[in-house]
Amino acid sequence: MSDVATSEPRARRARARFQFQLPAGWSRAEPTPPADPRFVPIVALAGRAAELVDHYLRLPRLTCCSFRAGYRVFVDDRWWLEGVDEPWMSMNWVRACSELLVDATAREVKTFVWEESRLQLRREDDWLRLVDDAAPTVYPPVWVPLRPFARDLWLGARAFERLANEIAAEVARRGGTPEKLAELRQHNPARSASPAQTELEKLSQIELNFARARVDLHPLRDFLGVI
Repeated sequence: MSDVATSEPRARRARARFQFQLPAGWSRAEPTPPADPRFVPIVALAGRAAELVDHYLRLPRLTCCSFRAGYRVFVDDRWWLEGVDEPWMSMNWVRACSELLVDATAREVKTFVWEESRLQLRREDDWLRLVDDAAPTVYPPVWVPLRPFARDLWLGARAFERLANEIAAEVARRGGTPEKLAELRQHNPARSASPAQTELEKLSQIELNFARARVDLHPLRDFLGVI
């Protein structure tokens, strides 16, 4: 590794966990949790698309801020990145890491994973450097083992892909078929921003926010040698 790399901290262990930020009582099928807001691991949402859609439909109005989910990064028993923003932003973790894996000449990628984020990923051999100098909060540089971190990103994105498929099927079951959603967006693209949203308009917002966060998993899958 370079002199810069050796002078900066290297983590013994780093984890990236994809979680949804949901309010207490978001699901009527379980007791009200003690904390609000709470973070729900995406693996706990498998097979619960109907509950999640119910939650979004109960909200008075859906905006981009209604959908908060992403990777929370834990380094050596401490949070390195605790909060989340919109899912499609957080998936830039996967896109950036994939770029470093696919392009043999790429050593550093700049991206963002929340609104004010200025994340930089740098690869050297089997290590990945993380730093995000977004003001006013700075997430300091740290080197993490590449393979286990990439595996966490892959696991989270794969679980999200499956949940997005379940959400799309649930939206269609409630009348938000691809044909109806396409017609709605074509004839009234700005309607979703109105104060009073119909159920179909909400279903459109739900499907769209999950669909736009889908990512190509092939680079991570090939690097990890998984199916």
